[in-house]
Formats: sequence, structure tokens, C-alpha cells
Amino acid sequence: MAQPEEKTDAAARDQLLNLDQLPPLSLATTRLIEVASDPDLDIRELASIIEQDPPLTARVLGIANSAFYGQRVPIVNVERAIVQVLGLDQVRNLSLVMALAGSFNTRRCANFDPADYWLRAVLTAALAAAVGRRLCDEVRCPVDALYLCGLLHNIGVLMLVHVRPGEMSEVFARARDGNAADQRAVERSLLGVDHRQAGEWLAYRWGLPGVVVHALAYTQDPAHRGEHAGVVAILRAASQWTDDYLNATEPALSIPGVDAADSSAVEQELGGRIERLRALAGAFAQRSPA
Repeated sequence: MAQPEEKTDAAARDQLLNLDQLPPLSLATTRLIEVASDPDLDIRELASIIEQDPPLTARVLGIANSAFYGQRVPIVNVERAIVQVLGLDQVRNLSLVMALAGSFNTRRCANFDPADYWLRAVLTAALAAAVGRRLCDEVRCPVDALYLCGLLHNIGVLMLVHVRPGEMSEVFARARDGNAADQRAVERSLLGVDHRQAGEWLAYRWGLPGVVVHALAYTQDPAHRGEHAGVVAILRAASQWTDDYLNATEPALSIPGVDAADSSAVEQELGGRIERLRALAGAFAQRSPA
């Protein structure tokens, strides 16, 4: 796997992005990273990994019982959540994201908004996956990888909030219009690094799947034509659409090689699910890091 590119001031990078400031990963989280791309993982093994971590188990069950899935009979164990509601790949992705996010302390950052953070993650993931299902082949743009990358595309925010809560509170105060580019500029001004760069570094250091590292590294590079280029292009478009939608700017899904009619069909599909996706994001936010 290629190492992250050198994009930041070396002193700032070394000060902020070092192993000493990373929160320790639980055994369950480490195992989830190890099996993130394992095609032979079975339901019982995944359930066993998750159940090693009671708070993570509660989060997974909370998602399975959320309004998004509309279960009439409560789901009370992880195996049932996998078999009856979510499916193995969905549980693997959701539990990995929740375990990683749960490693960070966000409560010390006064202006961090978990509801906004998770809504952006969920909308980006859902839109990217919808594009993959409708418009791409599974080899070039696997839907599960698109969904995972969407949920993790802003994880660098959580890292910066964890290591520099005061500065990041100021970042949010200065960028209340929600403009992602403006927020990154303020981050670089105050911290010497932005959340995209932090997320790329974090994904590499924690050994996340290569597609996640590449997606986080090149989401802001429209010229990228290397490995996982299809996933990167879709994630970039989905992230931009989400930012525009939540910033009350008329969103337009634009993906190289995809015509306007197909893009519009995907937007309409997502539009019909917005309220349910808000409910799912709410379930994430209620269980955000302590």
C-alpha cells in the first residue's frame, strides 16, 4: 500500500499526527480492521468479534432497531441483527465505523455537532452506494467499499477534534456556513493540517483497507486516475452533493462518464429516502463518542 503523500508542513504534521496522540484501539476494533476485507468471514465469527465489546454491541443493536429499518420485533442479539436486518457486509462496515469513531473523545469540543457530522457521513455513504448499484460494475466500484468510504470520508474531523478540541471549536465557529473548503482552509490556518489529510494519515496508520486510504487521499484530486479511481470519483461527487444539499445550495450530482439522466435518477432515489436516512444518522449521533 502506498504511503500518504507529503502534503502538510512537516512540523505541524509531526506534532498533530503522531502515534502517541492516537487513542488506543480495543481488541474488537483491531479484529474488525483485520477482517474488513476478508471474503471468508462468516456470521458467527463477526458476531463474536462485536460481542467482545459491549458498548459496540449496543450501538449495532441500536442501529438495527432504529426507525431506518422499521423493525416491529426488537432485535436483541448481533446474529439476529445480521441475519434478519442488516446483512453481514453491512454489519461489518457499520461496526467498524462505529468502533473507530468510538475511539475519539468529541465532548471536549464545544462547537462539534455530532448530528451534522453523522448526517454528512450517512448521506454521502448512501449516495455513493446508490451510484455504485445503478451505474457501475461491482469489480470497479464495489458497493460495500463505496458505502464504507462514504461513512469514513470525514473521520479526520474526529481525530482533530480529539487531539485539538479548542482549536477545532474555533474552526467550527469560523465556518458555521458549513462550507467544507472554507473549513479545511481554517483548519490549515490554525493547525497546519486539515481533516482530509488527517483522515488519510489515520487510515494508513490504522491499516484500514487500501480503498479507504486511497479514497481519503485523493477525494480532492479531480485528476486522479490511479488505483480505485472509480471509487474516488464517486466519493468526490457524493461528498460534494451532500455538502451542497446541507448548505442549502442547489445540489447537482456530477460524475465523469455518467450522463445527466442517470445522475438525476440516483438523486431522485436518494431524495425519496432522505427522512429515513436522517433517522439513521440520528441513531449514529445518539451513540457518538463519549
